[in-house]
Amino acid sequence: MRIREVIEIVNRMEEDGVISSYAIGGAVGATFYIEPASTMDVDIFIQDKLRLSQFIEEDALDMVFFETLLTKYDLGQKWRLFKQQFGS
Repeated sequence: MRIREVIEIVNRMEEDGVISSYAIGGAVGATFYIEPASTMDVDIFIQDKLRLSQFIEEDALDMVFFETLLTKYDLGQKWRLFKQQFGS
């Protein structure tokens, strides 16, 4: 996924009220202050409304709603990779 696509998805999530705000960090964020550098990722810090990790840990997440969000933003495969990597 291209960095532009990631930012477009995060912007849509903010517009839809899924997240309240976000900041871009890492090399992409630094390009506002230094010479641009090549990078393969974008670091996005999200102020979440749902406190997702807490809901997951407490098994209190409405998974139907969550899966709907993943589908809406085309993030299903990314979520599966995340679960594989972190053993969720």
